[in-house]
Amino acid sequence: MSAPTRRPPDEATREPIRRPWLWVVIVLSVVVGVPLYLREGTIDPLWFGVPFWLIIAGIAAVVLSATVCLACLRWWSVAEPRETAAEAADKSATEGGES
Repeated sequence: MSAPTRRPPDEATREPIRRPWLWVVIVLSVVVGVPLYLREGTIDPLWFGVPFWLIIAGIAAVVLSATVCLACLRWWSVAEPRETAAEAADKSATEGGES
């Protein structure tokens, strides 16, 4: 029976779910975006005819979307590091054989 293998720290940090500030931004965006902090029926103040809470909810939605997009596009790698290393090795071997 073999002991469970632990991932090296660099593999663990590649997951965006392991970044605590990401969770803070997501939770704050949801809490601010849902206007439960206002009394029922509140529409004042109005900004250019739009209720204040609607503008705040829209900004929170944009912040939430941008944060999730940033996490997915920048920090979430679908390929495993070993697969990426194997592809790089294959590519360099192919380029080395052509010249």
